[in-house]
Amino acid sequence: MALPSPTHPHRRRAAVSGGITLAVVAATLSLGAVTPAHADTTAPAGNAIPDTQYTLLDVDSQSAPYPAPPSLDGTAAGAFDGDYSTQWASDYNGGDPDPMPHYLTFDIGAEHTLTGLGYSVKVQGNGPAKDVEVLTTDDASVAKDGTSSGWVEAGTATFQQPTSNTQIQYVTFSKPVTARYVEFKVLDAVNGSANASASEIVVYSTDSVAGQPAGKPITNAQYSVVGEDSQQNDSGDGSAASAFDQNAGTQWASEWSPDSAPYPHWITFDVGGSFDLTGLGYSVKVQGNGPIADAKVYTTDDATVAKDPTASGWTLSGTATFQQPTSNTQIQYVTFSKPVKARYVRFEADSSVNGSANASASELVVYSTDSDTTPVTTTPPQTGPYTVTTDSVTTNDWNYPDDTPASPFIDKDGTFYFGESHANYYNESDGSNGDIRQWNWYTGTNLDTAKPDQALNASGTNPDTTNFCNSSPTGKESTKAPSGSSYTQPNYCDITQMWVDPDSGDWYGLVHNEFTPQPFGDGLHYDAIDYAVSTDQGKTWTIPGHAITSPYSTTRGDTDAFPQQTYYYGDGDPRLYVDYASGYFYAFYGSRVVNKNGGWVAFYEHVARAPIADKMATGSWEKWYDGTWTQPGIGGKESNMTPVTDDSPTGYTAPDKEYNPNTAGSASQQIKNGQMPATSPLFVMDVTYDAYLGLYIGEPQNPDQSGTAPQEFYATKNLATQKWFKLGDTGKDYQTASWYRWFLDPANKTNTAVVGKSFRSYCSFGCMNGSYAEFANITIDGDSPADAVDTSKLYSIANGDKHVLTVNADGTSVSSATTSDKANGAWTFAATGDGAYTISDQAGALLGVASSKPATRAWGTALTLTDKGDAGVGQQWFVLPNTSAKTGDATGSVRLVNRYSGLVLGVGDDSAATTPGRSWDAKSTTNGAVTSVAAQTLSLAEFMSGGTTPVTTTPSLDAPSTVKAGTALTVKAHGFPADTPVTLVLHSSPLKLGTLKTDASGDGSLTATVPADFAAGAHQLQASVNGEVVATRAITVSAASAAAGGSGSGSLASTGSDLWSPIAIALLLLAAGAASVLVTRRRRARG
Repeated sequence: MALPSPTHPHRRRAAVSGGITLAVVAATLSLGAVTPAHADTTAPAGNAIPDTQYTLLDVDSQSAPYPAPPSLDGTAAGAFDGDYSTQWASDYNGGDPDPMPHYLTFDIGAEHTLTGLGYSVKVQGNGPAKDVEVLTTDDASVAKDGTSSGWVEAGTATFQQPTSNTQIQYVTFSKPVTARYVEFKVLDAVNGSANASASEIVVYSTDSVAGQPAGKPITNAQYSVVGEDSQQNDSGDGSAASAFDQNAGTQWASEWSPDSAPYPHWITFDVGGSFDLTGLGYSVKVQGNGPIADAKVYTTDDATVAKDPTASGWTLSGTATFQQPTSNTQIQYVTFSKPVKARYVRFEADSSVNGSANASASELVVYSTDSDTTPVTTTPPQTGPYTVTTDSVTTNDWNYPDDTPASPFIDKDGTFYFGESHANYYNESDGSNGDIRQWNWYTGTNLDTAKPDQALNASGTNPDTTNFCNSSPTGKESTKAPSGSSYTQPNYCDITQMWVDPDSGDWYGLVHNEFTPQPFGDGLHYDAIDYAVSTDQGKTWTIPGHAITSPYSTTRGDTDAFPQQTYYYGDGDPRLYVDYASGYFYAFYGSRVVNKNGGWVAFYEHVARAPIADKMATGSWEKWYDGTWTQPGIGGKESNMTPVTDDSPTGYTAPDKEYNPNTAGSASQQIKNGQMPATSPLFVMDVTYDAYLGLYIGEPQNPDQSGTAPQEFYATKNLATQKWFKLGDTGKDYQTASWYRWFLDPANKTNTAVVGKSFRSYCSFGCMNGSYAEFANITIDGDSPADAVDTSKLYSIANGDKHVLTVNADGTSVSSATTSDKANGAWTFAATGDGAYTISDQAGALLGVASSKPATRAWGTALTLTDKGDAGVGQQWFVLPNTSAKTGDATGSVRLVNRYSGLVLGVGDDSAATTPGRSWDAKSTTNGAVTSVAAQTLSLAEFMSGGTTPVTTTPSLDAPSTVKAGTALTVKAHGFPADTPVTLVLHSSPLKLGTLKTDASGDGSLTATVPADFAAGAHQLQASVNGEVVATRAITVSAASAAAGGSGSGSLASTGSDLWSPIAIALLLLAAGAASVLVTRRRRARG
């Protein structure tokens, strides 16, 4: 699929890295009327490439095979079978033919210098073409769509009625064209009908095809790399996968920097199935180092043998001695001594043309005499407790790919938005910034209907972030690239991963920075993560500070920090998950190890977290390192995350196996020597909560960036311990290199935080079959799905303040009370089958909000009771267990998340409404007093028959909202376990007030003096039991008066009962901070 640029608000551009240009531009040319030239009577220059080697890609119309299969007569394949008696014929439809124009597109097997096309057709009334157009492309995704605007016209002609069935009429191109894919388009017919036919279509080239093996090439788009002796880069140009990317401008290169690996060099690959193979085609750039002289080709059908180049099961199938190429597209061949049935091929280079130690291959293609070399398209049966199924892949409903994942969110008034951004490295041709560095916003009912918000996109720095990024905290630390570089700025920044502050409605996001380009003369840069805040709904932005930064130096040319051949890329590409269950932000982010004067090689995954209450502020983040959350987000150490296996039970790389810049050797050499880890399968992982499985699930970027690898899915039971294990993958049903991914719940099309059994997996760029934008509908099933609620019981729904959800007398609305009876306080949960539940009263009406308009997604929307026949997604709820931030264990309480709005159920003193999730109390009790932690921290207790039912409560704290430093503070505890010590600590500067002991009813109190020198401002009171924070309350401390006394911070007076020292104090949620930030990236050439 071509990039849908006609609907895109800004132009796509090329991404430049290390001198390599990756075109992500979709041409928007209109293929309007053309004026054909008269057909030539002589053949174009060169020789015909046999059409039996072509592969049909797309056709607008064709007839059924005549008289029946396996005949090709009537089908598009009839134009490429070497038989003049069969033909392609557009569908006649019993006298109502499909309209003109008609076209077919095909792959000639490899990139060639093309000079024209030959056309033959039977002598007949209907069918002979008159005016025709021939178009070409080297883009595999364009080639699969005959209507794409990416095709380029190569030649036109006007044909005549043929005089014989074997007469050939020609289209001679105005100039030679280098291309692999061809479109033959018929604009009208000789007799004026709507029918088009072609007996044979053949393309001419000046390239030599002498010695070409029998059969036709198996398209190398379906190959996958099994192994190689060495490669310069793990992905992109220089990687083994580049020998199969249909791009003569990229190549596999054996490792040459900082040192060359010795001959022989080899690459092993899977051609997609077991076929009769006849030989191999090899092309390489015209260059000094790299062209291979002596080569051998080995084959096997055994997957185990294929993984071991030294195994005895390989068969030597052919040898050849190549010459220095005369062009980048010249193909030289290895013809096998006899056909061999095999699936795996090992191409071995034994020497080079110029005698160097280097080997390169731009493209490798294998030939087969099989008529069908299509790989199996069905996913093999999966074993284990989980199955991943690709229900469908949609390429028409996602139209705005950009250089970040889309970041969907709902504003406080219920309006849906998503944000994206890009920051290209270079300037416009006139030197201006143009529209090449932007933060863009879209709005609508949901992701399917959202359109660009033109007013918002024109506001503040959104239309041009150049100066804004350069003046940010990271920008001020950046330096410009050396003179002459394609990098024109010292820093490029993109926003991604949005969050809306429930206190203020301010927008927050993480900011991905790419700065100080070419720090060692290479083609790359450093990365860092900041956070951004907007107090006016995205019109203007500030970047208050850093969030997560590299554990190593990010100074240009710092050879003290990086004395050997490699350097550390830094921290970037964040993917944010807001986990109200534990009260923390989790930012999953990536780093890379780069060869100096080379490219990136190893890609690592990391995670950091910060209390949501601190609002992403600098200093609030802690990195996951060696199994603990102990390293600071700014400059701290970070563990490379790996899947949990029998061989790696920790889920991270051991500290002594991590990258060390003092280790000598290239990155590839260090990996082979076991001195640093290879690329993590969890790299750049998007995360959501799967309510059906009761697991957090992630979708990372596959280390195999060939585009033929499946999308993998991983899971963990909680985010506190980060034990990720593989659920499964999509097999051959969905294959992608996926640059940018995100989840979406298809029931609401707005929410990425919680999904059910089936969900959308989105992709922007590097998608299946070269698509730029798509989503796959995925279902993950399990042997033991989560049963969050026992649906056979009746429940009371209670908040932490001893209030239960009750039905009002009108039977259509709800509120709360301290007691209830069965008629107004008993609730029934029913599973929808995909992880959600409906909640009904005893009359059968369903609890929820209307789902017909965005306004009912607004904060504080009152809950209603709806007849089952009128219910929709607004009457569905996800049950999310609250968890300990320390251990990840469930605490026993839950949050009920409305599936339509994404808001949680808040039960106040006398009301109930949907409210944004929070892990700290609001400064003021607005929206019916549902904005406290206790209001949304709910307990589901089995309803007991026999009159009114007391409530099983969640622990809560009662204290003044404001206290003056130097005065006494009385705190009352409610709903705690009976006869239990409760430790009270006032944050942000931790101040232990003391320990109270609850009575038989779970209540208790403590009075303590706040020191006169305690910092004024917003703070949080935390109550801990056995080292776990179980209740919090927001408190504002005002400055002490000049005459105020007090014991000072060193002498705290405390009254209460039975002081007790807890085993540990878990510090959960810090107080107010600044913002949250998102990440983005369009400019860079991908690995």
